[in-house]
Amino acid sequence: MSFEASLYERCVFHSTRQYRTIRNEVIGIHKLAATLATRGVLKSTEEQLDTSRTLHQIEQRARQWEATGSFRIRSPTNAEYNVLLPLNSVRPALNVRVVNSFLNEKNGMVYTIWVYDIDDAREWYAPVRFHQDFVDLRAALTPLYDAVAKIPFPRIGRFRFGSPIRQQESDIDSSARAWQLESFLRNVVCMIYRERLHPAAAELAMHVQSFLGCGEARLLEPRLRELPEWSDSGTEASVDIFIRGKLQRSLQKHTHRIFMLDAMKQMIDPFVEGVRSRQPDLGEMEVLQVQGHIALKQKALQDLEHVEAFLDFLQDILLESCMEEYCSIASREEYELVYRELKHDESQWTRLVHEAIRAQIEIEVYVPLRSVVSRWLVYGWKHEDMEVHFKMNELRVRPQSFFCIPQDKQLESASLQLVIDILKVGVGRRTLPCTKLRAILKAARAISSLLANQGNYGDRDGKEGSANSGTQYLGADDFLPIFIYCVVQADMERPCALCVLLRTLCDRMNRIGEVGYYLASFEAAITHIQELDLSQNLEEMQSFLPVPL
Repeated sequence: MSFEASLYERCVFHSTRQYRTIRNEVIGIHKLAATLATRGVLKSTEEQLDTSRTLHQIEQRARQWEATGSFRIRSPTNAEYNVLLPLNSVRPALNVRVVNSFLNEKNGMVYTIWVYDIDDAREWYAPVRFHQDFVDLRAALTPLYDAVAKIPFPRIGRFRFGSPIRQQESDIDSSARAWQLESFLRNVVCMIYRERLHPAAAELAMHVQSFLGCGEARLLEPRLRELPEWSDSGTEASVDIFIRGKLQRSLQKHTHRIFMLDAMKQMIDPFVEGVRSRQPDLGEMEVLQVQGHIALKQKALQDLEHVEAFLDFLQDILLESCMEEYCSIASREEYELVYRELKHDESQWTRLVHEAIRAQIEIEVYVPLRSVVSRWLVYGWKHEDMEVHFKMNELRVRPQSFFCIPQDKQLESASLQLVIDILKVGVGRRTLPCTKLRAILKAARAISSLLANQGNYGDRDGKEGSANSGTQYLGADDFLPIFIYCVVQADMERPCALCVLLRTLCDRMNRIGEVGYYLASFEAAITHIQELDLSQNLEEMQSFLPVPL
């Protein structure tokens, strides 16, 4: 990494409004609270004021945390009581979800916990936890801070075998218990923002972070680079990209804190629970399969579009009510130059805000519904995925020339491995649809960068690529064969179902422009592989170019 980027890595990048804009502000009804009132979420003026006060408290603590790396705890009754609480090792923006649970006959219920750290743009699965582990965590936290005892916590139930009815009841109980344990973890994580400050708050946070495996994740699972242009880390453009990434995560951190409000939970929890309650069981899947795959796909798309509409609904609320805060964060000194460049092209700034908000909304809504969505997609597109998977296995041993890549456009295996890794990890293994879309974009830009560095192509119209991408636009006849080769080598699971997921949940702004173009390219690549006749000779292979994008 360049000296400039290393210097910025050590700087504090704020995710709160500039202090001068709120120093003398009287706490009234926040625009978000007023917007929620118009949507019928908040019923009274007192609820609006309470939501506004809570949001103000959360932002005040976030501002103090980022400015000093600590909290100063003062007693309103004892002027001599003044405790400095360092927060150096506490992660300020952790997202926690219990995404799966299953019964182990020997040890009881087992829970799979998904964690996302916005500061590092990392996601990982915590060590496998049993119900007793949650009990032990609660027992360790309660003596530190008695408010933990007030957080609802499920009691362990007895599991009975033999009776289908009793087993069904146990399944329902276990699902509810997983939801309650997730709620307990999420409440504990945000206590440092919402509850009365306590000298043991940092120690409590460290217990939770150890439970979630934060230390191991930071060592064993390094995040992907923000963009492939980091290969030119010594250039001014790379530092600009680095700061843009920091700005986007700062906007997401602000959105993350907004979702700590009870009013936001009042909207999201019933929706998530409603979709979960309608998730199909194996019997319903078999009935739909008997009716034909079209019926199964239609039902899957219907539920998926229902989720997509709710994502857009939440995004519109935040864009309508919080844009002033987002602009204030971006106008801070550390982002000022980048923000000025973004404002020259309003669409770039709008896209950055959309991506930051969308990522957090998907964490709040899509992740808890991922198992439901996956079940529909896996069953609905099972046969297409089996066919594509078989053909990819056959194509993986073929050379680049088999994919109609001209000799002067063929790249070394070591160079293409960057693109393959981005697709394999960013698209195949990451959880959020928006992250998968960005990975497709990064892979496409990386192909253009590699060919540009190799010096074997130029734009046919003599036009340079956008200043943001740092690359030239590559013609479809040059790009698509290389992209297909990389998709084949990436060995992604269920690519057809993945295309449906990304197409349906894609932010409406990303359906056009560069992201939309490369998403269409990705879908066209999967379609081409599916329709490819492996018995054809190389000379008889149909060109990929007629496939419309």
